[in-house]
Amino acid sequence: MSSESQEIFNNLLDYQRKDILKINSYDKMTMKELKKISNKIDGNIFFSKKCCDFSGKINRNKPVIRFRGKYVNLRRLIYHNYVDNIIKQKKVYTLCKNDKCLNFLHFDIKIT
Repeated sequence: MSSESQEIFNNLLDYQRKDILKINSYDKMTMKELKKISNKIDGNIFFSKKCCDFSGKINRNKPVIRFRGKYVNLRRLIYHNYVDNIIKQKKVYTLCKNDKCLNFLHFDIKIT
């Protein structure tokens, strides 16, 4: 693991919400899952003002990962683990319009 990936992993671990509920396919990410995504994020999603691109799978203009046996929208999973509970009516977009961006400071939440 590179030093940048290690720093991203440490931040993912340190800043994860403590009160995460399981909602549909979204749940608290384990250390193994955090390590997996930390290797695929370019930049620090907590402190960077620039886009933090995901180098993994993109499906329908959204970053996705295999999580507990299903492909899930990684932005929604990050929002759920670091900001607030994600419900079906919350849609996560990026203000930067970059399909690969995972910087949650760029997230725009819309309730439908």
